[in-house]
Amino acid sequence: MDKLLRQLEKSIEGGDEAKVAQAAERVLALQPNQQYALQAKTTYLLRQGRFAQALELLNTLGTIDATQSSSADHQGRVAYCFYRLGRLEEALSTVQPLVKISNASPFIANLHAQILYALEKYTETADVYEQLLRTAHLEDLDEIRLNQSAALSFVDAKRCSAVVRQASEPSADLMFNLATSELQQKNYAKSLEYLDSAEKLVEVKVPEAVTASDAPVIANAKSTERSAFDAVAPLWVQRAFVLASQGNEPEAEKLLAKVLHHRPSSQVLHAVAGVNLAAIKRHHDFFESHRRLKQATTPAVLQKFTSSQQLISRYNAALLLLHTDKLGASKSVLDALLQQQPNSELGQLLSVAIKLSEQKKKRAVKVDELLKDLNTSGPSSATKVFTVAQLYLEAGDPSNAARELTKAIANPPQLGLLCTAVDLFVRSNDFAGAIKIASEATKSLPVATAKTFVLWLASYLERTDNAARTVPVIEQLLSTVANKNDSELRAALVAALAPMDLTKAEEQVKLLPSAKETAAAGPSVAVEVLERQMPSRADIERAGYRQDSVDVLRQQKLSKTKKRRLLRRLPKTATVDKEGFVTFSEPRADPERWIAMSRRESMKDMPEKRKRELKRQRADQQQRIRKQKATAAASAAQHAAPPPPAVVPSSS
Repeated sequence: MDKLLRQLEKSIEGGDEAKVAQAAERVLALQPNQQYALQAKTTYLLRQGRFAQALELLNTLGTIDATQSSSADHQGRVAYCFYRLGRLEEALSTVQPLVKISNASPFIANLHAQILYALEKYTETADVYEQLLRTAHLEDLDEIRLNQSAALSFVDAKRCSAVVRQASEPSADLMFNLATSELQQKNYAKSLEYLDSAEKLVEVKVPEAVTASDAPVIANAKSTERSAFDAVAPLWVQRAFVLASQGNEPEAEKLLAKVLHHRPSSQVLHAVAGVNLAAIKRHHDFFESHRRLKQATTPAVLQKFTSSQQLISRYNAALLLLHTDKLGASKSVLDALLQQQPNSELGQLLSVAIKLSEQKKKRAVKVDELLKDLNTSGPSSATKVFTVAQLYLEAGDPSNAARELTKAIANPPQLGLLCTAVDLFVRSNDFAGAIKIASEATKSLPVATAKTFVLWLASYLERTDNAARTVPVIEQLLSTVANKNDSELRAALVAALAPMDLTKAEEQVKLLPSAKETAAAGPSVAVEVLERQMPSRADIERAGYRQDSVDVLRQQKLSKTKKRRLLRRLPKTATVDKEGFVTFSEPRADPERWIAMSRRESMKDMPEKRKRELKRQRADQQQRIRKQKATAAASAAQHAAPPPPAVVPSSS
């Protein structure tokens, strides 16, 4: 035993981990509770990343020696194993008593901060790093400030900026944290500036073109290009998120495709890029989006995500499956989401959407009853308002959808949202509601924007022969503008008054400027620009939203078909109209019953063994039918034949 222990000591001094593990195993084979060998093996397992086995050995050491189990070093190792295994609450409860010790090691303090950061307690994390800055060595200050700025980027942009300014020199990671802090405040332009600065601080330039010649260079793990790509990939993913938030989805898609093409070393970054790309593409490329979301929702990846990232990944996966009408798979993903975050607003809204899809299949839609299950405590967020409005539209209820959208109209209101709400009110024949929100909006909008909106409203309602309803809105705006004789507003007022009161319309015509003044002022294109922003019928049909009448479909079918070939033998229930269309009086008639079995659609993808079995059954059936027909014919012939003549006995 002494010899084995000396070999173990020499292996530890030599630094060869494989020999340390072998020597420790030899000692433990003879003496399983030898503490020195157990400690050596535990250290080896921790360095190898085998934290579950290391935790078992630490528990064994604790049962062997009670004083050893209560030491700060032993408890710190246990807390570290809990942290790396994702058991964060147990890790926090283990490390907190150690932090209260006055001479706690920097390892314990750093571990405490990392656990708090993983638990998304960012303010407490920053406070721990603030205490570390007071006692840390000079060479460790920049690293501590980097970690502190990462925590503050989620909660306090000003304090994060102050910490970054205290750093000895700027770095790409510090600029990334500043960009994240501005992104939390939705300052997208400032966030892009910090990301530009971060990219300039990356030492080696990464080839921007995604070509086959670049791929082998970046794929080499030891190349400088690879290290530069791993440094700049998080910046590209963050930039893509900012661009998508600004509405520039094509550029965001290009950046994410570039990152995914070269596969970053970080598994979490690869999964985040995949989720964001799937969110941009939505269900337009179902198989690729589904594959990327499936990779991002594996337990190994979800364990490394924050709670918000887990929520978004599962929500996008369930929403994609819902769009493809896979309700069962969508419900299973939703159950996992609600199990982890039962009070999530996105989860509750998605649950209502799935139930609505189920009701639509049963043709018993009751949106109001479904919305009762939502948690109505607190103010309604924009996501909730827009989702509920969309649910009402899915159920064919534009009136309630319009009322729901009015909750999201801010002060001053967004012009697009305002026009959408007006359109929904008009579609539900609630002109009073449309005029009410239009009148309220003109009071808070800037004069130029209000004028554009009112002219659009007058033009829009004129198409539905309801231009007269805009008179009070136009008069209200005319009373507030500086130019009381605005030619465009006066002309709109004349057009609105003409159908209802010709006398007042003529009075307003007199207030219009002369033709020369109108020509000198030049035409206004505000209404034309606003109408040009609305999708035309051709754009809507190009996107796939086309619904033609039955007559149009029949006319198109006749124009494409030169001559319709009728079936050789029509069933007795078939009738042919003048245009050559065949209809059947029996709705359950099999349309393929006149086609040979080998050529039917249902037989094409069938296994050969099943085909042979069906052919055999068909042959047996036909043989039975032939026998029945032959038997029936023989029986009928026997009954129809004359009786045989009576036999007369011969006389002797």
